[in-house]
Amino acid sequence: MDIKKTIKLICGWLVGKSVLNLILGFSLSNICMLVMFIAISVMLLAPIKYSNYITAVILGVVVLANFPTNIANAAIIYLIEAVVDIISIVALVGKKEVRDYFK
Repeated sequence: MDIKKTIKLICGWLVGKSVLNLILGFSLSNICMLVMFIAISVMLLAPIKYSNYITAVILGVVVLANFPTNIANAAIIYLIEAVVDIISIVALVGKKEVRDYFK
């Protein structure tokens, strides 16, 4: 897949999941996450140097912070969200072409 398409797909995922989380549970933290992921999407689309690593770290922290609760509650939608986040992390830092795009 083309690098720019991959980045656009990840940006769409970040904003889309934030909107869905906001719909499922309206809260200040969900609004903050939406604003943060919009800002991250802008950084990724620019592309700003090393924003792929910044995004990967933030996604990793979100996955790790929510994983125990999602496992305990067997929340399938949130477990799927975690899997897609991990795939996004791998795409952002695991693919040499993507890493080179942000240098």
